[in-house]
This record gives sequence, C-alpha cells and structure tokens, in this order.
Amino acid sequence: MADLSKKLPAVQDILKRIFEELRSEGRNVLKEIERVSNIYQTGSIRREFENIDPDIYALYFMPEHLPKILIVLYELIERYSLYFEKIKKVYDLGSGVGTASLGLNLLSDKNLPVVLVDRSPKMLKTSYKILSRLGFNNFEQSEINYLKTDIVSDTPSMYIFMNTLSENIDRIEGLQKLIDRILRQNRDNIIIIIEPLSEKGRNIVVNLRERYWGSILMPCTNSGECPLIKSDCDICRFAIDQKISEKLEVIVTAGHRLAKFYYLVLSASGKDSQERQFRILNYPVSRKYGFDLKICNQQAISFLRIKTKGNTEKKITRHLIPNGLIELRNLNNIEFEKPHPLSMLNIKTVNDPSLIVNPEEHTVHS
Repeated sequence: MADLSKKLPAVQDILKRIFEELRSEGRNVLKEIERVSNIYQTGSIRREFENIDPDIYALYFMPEHLPKILIVLYELIERYSLYFEKIKKVYDLGSGVGTASLGLNLLSDKNLPVVLVDRSPKMLKTSYKILSRLGFNNFEQSEINYLKTDIVSDTPSMYIFMNTLSENIDRIEGLQKLIDRILRQNRDNIIIIIEPLSEKGRNIVVNLRERYWGSILMPCTNSGECPLIKSDCDICRFAIDQKISEKLEVIVTAGHRLAKFYYLVLSASGKDSQERQFRILNYPVSRKYGFDLKICNQQAISFLRIKTKGNTEKKITRHLIPNGLIELRNLNNIEFEKPHPLSMLNIKTVNDPSLIVNPEEHTVHS
C-alpha cells in the first residue's frame, strides 16, 4: 500500500494552486469560504449546493472528506485484500470534486479505472482539474443521474456513495433498489457508503444497517444485528485523522475539522467468522489495575479489563484508540469483566486508524 506521507503534500499544492488562481481572478476567496462554512454549519448545504463554486467547495471540504475515504479504504485493503484484488472497476457515485476517486488513487497502486458520476458539470470540471493535475489519467466522467440511468456493470466493481445518500433520503426506495441490484449483479461487488455525523446521516446508515446486515463487511466484525443499536440506539461513529487534514489545508476555518462520520461496506460475498476481532468503541479508561477498554465483536458489547505495569505497557496503549480493530489471540482464556495482565491477552492491532500516513503493523504485548 502506498505511503501517503509523500503524496499528501502534492494534493495540498494543487489546492494552493486553485486558491491562487481564484485570487488572481479578483475573487475574495476567504469571504466565499466563510459563506460555505455558514451554509455547512446551518445544515442548508443541499438547498444552496447549486450556488457553491466547486473550487471553493474543494478548498473547504477536501481536507475534511479525504481522510474519511482513506480510513475506510485503508482498513478494507488491509482486512479484505482478496476481495479488493477482485475489483476491476470503480464507480464514484455523486462524485462531487472527486474526493473518493482521489483517495483510491492515493492509497492503492492498482491504478483501477474509475468512473466519476455526477449531475453537475461544474463539479466534474473541478474533479477533472484536480485528478489530472495530480497525474491520474485512468478515469472517465459521466454527467448523469445515477438513479435514472443503468450504471451497474457485469464486471466486479466497487461503488462508492460518499456524502450523497442522506442528501437524497427522500429517494430512499430508489437508492435501495440500486443497492439491491449492485449486490445481485455480481457477488464480488463492493459498496462503500460514507455519511456525515448528522441526523440524516445516522438515519440512512441505521436503515441500511438493518436492511443489509447479512452483507456487511465493515465496520462490523461479524454478521448479525447491531448490539449498539439494541443497547444504545446508536451505531459506530468514526473520526477523521487530524494529521491528514493538516497536511491538506490551505485555509484554516475555526471549529470545522473535528468531523465524525458513519460508514458501511457491503458485499454479497459475505465474510468468514472473525470472532476474535473486536472494534474499539472508546479511549481506554484509567483504573487502579490499569485500564478498561469498551469493545464490540457484533455478538455483544464488552469491557476488556487490562492490568498494566510500567511505562512500556502504558505507551503501548496509545494504539488502542476508538475505531481501531484488535484481535484477541488468547480469546478462549479470557473471562470478560475480570482484569487480565496485558501479556496474557496477546492483543494484536488489526487496524490502527492513526497509522494511515505511515502504515506499519503493531503487535501489543509486554
């Protein structure tokens, strides 16, 4: 997988170039970005969308949205490399300024052909400018409404819906029919759905989570009903990586980069049992014996109570962060709710979202 630390500065350079081009036209870029910020904060983005300049949209939203697709794709490629290898084409539906396609090209060396689908010619123009300036050329664009045009291919493909379903929640029946068709057309197809942490975003993901529970690859570790929905009327929420945002920002706007999001990855292929893998739901909570870790393995929500001693073990726990995935290789010997020495647990971090910029594997042990 590609090392993003060398690629992200090139993306920021493109955004800087867009910023300078707008300024050379006599545009008050800061004022326009503040206007977009106000639209975003008041929740009227759909109503005002046609009035937003795509270049301004890219400057404002790409530093927030790009980390989302990178987090999801990073774990997908790490955990389901065999599934990903079968994919021959990618459809970026409601592509906007091409953020999802950009994330795929940054993270994967496969050079998969990508089709950017959007109704807005202005958005497609900006996405072409960004992708082509970065040297990506294996893409085409389609100015259509994907709900009214047959876009499902016979070829094993990945379909990405990023920040688009919740804005079309009034068309939920059509969206579900499209998802049904994608899953039926080819068992190797993969669907990625990413939605903002909003009421609409939550509602659409809960709806789809309950409808397609047998086809979920991620973020859940096993198929079945969601314990979080049953216990807390909630679902997993994920946070963007601030380090990535900082490497992309051309203009910093106050209070905007603490964004969280929901996501689902679906496939008709299903998955093997991963009963030893657990999703971390919160930061470690300090206790006298060490710390507690709230985790979920789709069967139930549990507390892993871990005994620690010394600074070395405490440093290791910095990789046990929300959204991370761990594997308990001594699962058969663990009694939940009872403290266990860290050395006995034999924890391996399957995915640490903080490592996307410099990927490496961590095994947690004493």
